Amino acid sequence: GEAMKNNETLTDLCLNGNGIGPDSMHVWGEALATNSTLLRLHLDDNRIGDVGASILGEALGTNSALQKLHLAQNHIGNTGCSRLSAGLSSNTALMELHVNRNEIGNEGGLALAQALRTNKTLILLQLNWNQIGVTASSALGEVWKHNSALTSLFLSAAFGGDVEEFEWDNVLQTNRTLTTLHLNTINLGDVGCSVLAKGLWTNPTLTELHLEYNSIRDAGALALGEALKTNCALKVLNLRWNQIGDTGGSALGEALKTNSNLVSLDLHTNKIGDVGFVCLCKGLVINQTLAVLVLNSNCIGSSRCSMLGKTLERNRTLMALQLDNNRAMDQSAKKILHEAAKKRPGFHLST
Repeated sequence: GEAMKNNETLTDLCLNGNGIGPDSMHVWGEALATNSTLLRLHLDDNRIGDVGASILGEALGTNSALQKLHLAQNHIGNTGCSRLSAGLSSNTALMELHVNRNEIGNEGGLALAQALRTNKTLILLQLNWNQIGVTASSALGEVWKHNSALTSLFLSAAFGGDVEEFEWDNVLQTNRTLTTLHLNTINLGDVGCSVLAKGLWTNPTLTELHLEYNSIRDAGALALGEALKTNCALKVLNLRWNQIGDTGGSALGEALKTNSNLVSLDLHTNKIGDVGFVCLCKGLVINQTLAVLVLNSNCIGSSRCSMLGKTLERNRTLMALQLDNNRAMDQSAKKILHEAAKKRPGFHLST
């Protein structure tokens, strides 16, 4: 910290996992307040707590250089987040804030929402694995509707309350800058997924959507399938570790017939069987954009594997298909699949 006060060359400093506590943060705050060269500061996995975060927040109020601040796993709670937010509200340089796996709750979330109303530079916010309550999540949602800077939001397991009926549709229908959204492990369910899908119908900017571990079943997948028929932006859809069966898989296959932008569809560890696989293959016969399809650990058997050969004869864009750990698929079926894959140079098939 003392060395940083007069340093005029260092741009990147990584001090992750060094046991840094709140007592040593005062000198860091003084250094950052006036430092004009440091662009990236990594303090993940320390123990700076609310005191340290408050000191950094004060420094952010005057610092005009720092662009990326990593504070994951630092025991930061509401007070620390509120002070960080106060600094963020007037800061004109910070572009990324990483506060994953802390102890931020409702009060801290509300302060962050207030800061984002005025901040114009932050483009990436990582809040994964915190305890933001319903009131704060609603306030943040209102801000995200109109925020014109944020492009990437990481909110996996960020909410302590029930967000099943959070108005994701209004956020996506209004926001015009967000490109990446991570909502893994927030107990979205079919209801929440259907609400979110409504926003995808007309959203023109979101290119990546991650929905792992959300108890999404066929009804949620049906809603997503309908959205994909009209959505013109989404390129990556991650639905790993859900409970989507043949009906949902079929809906997604039907969507592939008209969707012209999706590049990667990940359905690892769901409940899709032969019927869903056939519908996905039929969709791929017409689709000309999907490059990666992940179907590991589903319920696909041997009886419909010949469909892949017919699919690859027509489809020229799919370059990777993962079918590992489909226990109902025997060795003879896998052989048929690999023979079909050999006819496509560069095609990667894993069974």
